Amino acid sequence: MSIPQNNQESKGPESPNASGGWNEIPSAGSKGYKVDVTPSNPFEQQKPPSPVPIARKTAQNKFPLKYLLIAIVVIFIALIAVLTLHKPTPTTTAPTTSIKPDVYTMSACGALSKPGSYYVSSDISGNITSGSCLYVNSSNVAIICNGKSITGSGPFSNKTPYTYAVYASGKNNVTVSGCTMSDFSYGIAAINSTGVKVIGNKVYNNTMSGVYLSNTSYSIISGNKVSGTSSPQGALYLGYGSFGNKVLNNTIRSNGNVGINIYSSGDNVSENLINSTPNSFACHGLSGLINASSARGNICTVNIGCDFLSCTETNYPINVSQISLGSVINSCGTINAPGNYHVAGDINAKAYSKAVGFLNESAQVPCITINAPDVHLDCESNNITNVTSGYAIYANSEPGLKIDYCGISSSKGGIMLKNITGAVLSNVSIFNSSTGIMLVNSNSSKLYDVNAENGTIGLYVGFSTLDTFSAFRFTGNSYGIYVNDSIGNVYNNGVATNNSRIDLYATNNSIKSGYSLMSDTQCGLTDAEWTTCTNVEKPQLKFYPINSCSTIGYEGNYSLSQNILSSSSNCITIRSSNVRLSCGPYKLSSQTRGTGTGVSIGDVKNVTIDGCGTTGFKYGYYLNNVTNSSIINGSSSGDTFGVYIKSSKGIKVDNISENSVGNSGLFMNSSEYGIVKGSSFNSGAYGIYLYNSTRNGIMGNNGTGDGIGIYVNMNSTNNTVAYNLFSGSSNYDYACSGDASGIASEYGGINYGQKISDCMWLSGISPKSGPVACNSFFSPSSYDIGTDGYYGIGALCNGVYSNSTTINCNYNTITATHGGTFAKFDNVKGGIIENCILRGFTTPIIIKNSSVKAINDRIYVNATDASSPLQYFGIGVYSSHSFTISNVSVISNTTGFLIENSASGTVSGSNSTSRQIGYYVDNTTGTLFKGDVAQSPGIGLSMSNSTSNAFSGDSFNGSVAGALCIGTSESNSSNTNSGANYCSVNSGCSWLRGPDC
Repeated sequence: MSIPQNNQESKGPESPNASGGWNEIPSAGSKGYKVDVTPSNPFEQQKPPSPVPIARKTAQNKFPLKYLLIAIVVIFIALIAVLTLHKPTPTTTAPTTSIKPDVYTMSACGALSKPGSYYVSSDISGNITSGSCLYVNSSNVAIICNGKSITGSGPFSNKTPYTYAVYASGKNNVTVSGCTMSDFSYGIAAINSTGVKVIGNKVYNNTMSGVYLSNTSYSIISGNKVSGTSSPQGALYLGYGSFGNKVLNNTIRSNGNVGINIYSSGDNVSENLINSTPNSFACHGLSGLINASSARGNICTVNIGCDFLSCTETNYPINVSQISLGSVINSCGTINAPGNYHVAGDINAKAYSKAVGFLNESAQVPCITINAPDVHLDCESNNITNVTSGYAIYANSEPGLKIDYCGISSSKGGIMLKNITGAVLSNVSIFNSSTGIMLVNSNSSKLYDVNAENGTIGLYVGFSTLDTFSAFRFTGNSYGIYVNDSIGNVYNNGVATNNSRIDLYATNNSIKSGYSLMSDTQCGLTDAEWTTCTNVEKPQLKFYPINSCSTIGYEGNYSLSQNILSSSSNCITIRSSNVRLSCGPYKLSSQTRGTGTGVSIGDVKNVTIDGCGTTGFKYGYYLNNVTNSSIINGSSSGDTFGVYIKSSKGIKVDNISENSVGNSGLFMNSSEYGIVKGSSFNSGAYGIYLYNSTRNGIMGNNGTGDGIGIYVNMNSTNNTVAYNLFSGSSNYDYACSGDASGIASEYGGINYGQKISDCMWLSGISPKSGPVACNSFFSPSSYDIGTDGYYGIGALCNGVYSNSTTINCNYNTITATHGGTFAKFDNVKGGIIENCILRGFTTPIIIKNSSVKAINDRIYVNATDASSPLQYFGIGVYSSHSFTISNVSVISNTTGFLIENSASGTVSGSNSTSRQIGYYVDNTTGTLFKGDVAQSPGIGLSMSNSTSNAFSGDSFNGSVAGALCIGTSESNSSNTNSGANYCSVNSGCSWLRGPDC
């Protein structure tokens, strides 16, 4: 969502009349105000309203870095000359402050229109109700408070007009330091700016956000104390379009929603302390990916969606190893914080196993797990022994790792580094261990003075690159060095000899000359062409070349040696398991368009097709009764069906491109447990077609110009369809039919694309939109939702506190990614929530002390983490009078409808498919239940101490009890049986007895 621009001439601080998200200003005659929980557009930047007119920033041409460096040097020399030749006479506003000509003092709100340093000489009281106190209207400005305060006229509510202690838009090199800012809507807001520094400030009791960056990059937020924000924007907000910011050493306490709220990427978020805040971190969309930003040393409790960081207070391993190690290590356990660690003596893993009451032989348990960045582990020449299951030292995804002077023996594994970059290992000796050192997906690391002897594998290098191995010794093993799918590594000044099977073994993708480098190394037998080993022995034909259409009947590795034009029904036929076909730059084409099959695979398993392209066939790839096989890095153009998968299991389709197919880019028929990801399907009748297929994952794919992007048909259920982007489809981006349509039929749910037919389980949103707008209603309002959406915070989306307020979803699907509540009505009369399809919320609708109507809603509750049957539910009614629930369906693993301490309500035509309790009614009177249905393995209807209720035409089914009554609900006269009721088992409901109950 972009900020509205005010094109009027400047008249001082004011808010433009425009709407959108947090910036929304009610139009004339509107009722209530709206507060968006998150920006609505992940590809455009959300900004708070500008307090003064903001001109659009024109694009600037970039110029080479070397010219920038030359310019900086010239300016620096000139500056020295000016300072040397001209020394201005200083003036003074305080005994310790020396003022230069471009230095100003201020003691009141105002505009900062010239470059320079602005010293706050006394506390500023900003008695403003809109706009900014200090408006930065120039680049190269420093606001220096030296402990002075800037105080607004708040507290403000979460609505316009907004106020700001400091506001800058489109400015560079702005610094705010040493200030105490309170009682504004925003403490500091920087929009479309670069090089902003917010250092050493105290920012508290600012309603919306303490520090707010939007489309602002290469800035530093350091050493600040932020508290008392109440909106879901959070204490510190990094908005869309921001990049390369450093958020360091901040203390964030006692905020109402989120500590640090992140929509940006490429940032460094480290050494921050966040507590007494419900959600320490929240990341949204791509900003939460593991490589989106970097982080270390954050002390926090709750992390929502930020895969690149961990909270040290809760980052303990979920296994028997619950011992958190300090700087001096005497036993096995986990390192949970950065720092220097020293092993004080030999560690025997058997003693460790006894101490924790668990035998290592029965589970994969490392001795020392490194679970923090920037760790230096110095074993001080001590030994770790008898790790009978797992590795002696294990680290996963932790940067800045250094391990040295360690001895390891008699263990299943020595040291394992997984997903590590830039690690340093030195002076490590490993004996009598199965695998000495293992690197998996670990890059740019340095290992020197390392050796492993008398094991199965001395050094294993898998899926890793740019690593350097120096002064190593791997002898007496079965394999000295085992290189698997790894290139670009350097081996020098080492020894790999006297290993029983081979001294250095390289798999097919690691074998060729130039793939890695070796120098000054002694080694004997190898199959790799890039080594200096004395005996390079070619294996028995690693690749079998194919230069014409043929049948593969034996396992092995095959590759095309030229383009093939097919005139046969099947060009390449695979009838053997354990086959890998690589096509490289070559392709398969059909001589007669629309006939034959490019690659036909049947009745086999463990087949991989890598990098193959097909053109003009009826089937590019046809798989029938195939198990655990893959099609990767391929393409199809002009085929009728790109990939056709029938009666198969565990098929992976990854990174393929399908264009201009006659029918379907990918057609999956009666198949299960497959994965289709990272692929593109364009300009076909169907992009992806699922027919009678279950438990498959369709994730991260895209397509444009199809008739239907993804079509889920027939009995295709329990598939995970998520994070796909289909647009520009002539009929629908997503369509469902049959059993594939219901709210609970498929998993996943957030996809990009807005033309949807019958897929109630799916939230299809525009690629340029973001989360659903969330609101707080304090006056009568009507909120209409026009598209699908998602909610990612896990708290309360819509709070209704006013009478006569209606929420109408218009049968759009809203999916919650982290649970929470969609709507809560509190002390409301005449409220309505209707036509909503809600999925993934833990407590979707709450009605408290209200007379509210819930009509035509479909609810799928996320109850996976529930600890009790009543913790999560579809609709919860508390202390309410004259409420109505009509034609509402709930699917839940806990409870469907929960009604407590309420009276004179109506529940009609509703359906609960709940694992534990369909309808829970407690201390409730005078309520009519008419035409309701419960299907539950537990209890259909559970009533306790509830009287004077009437039941007519209801059907309560439960394996434990159809109807269960407790307390005053048991007697013959406690409630009224109006007839036509059914229950599978009646337990204690005397008033409900009859021929069908």
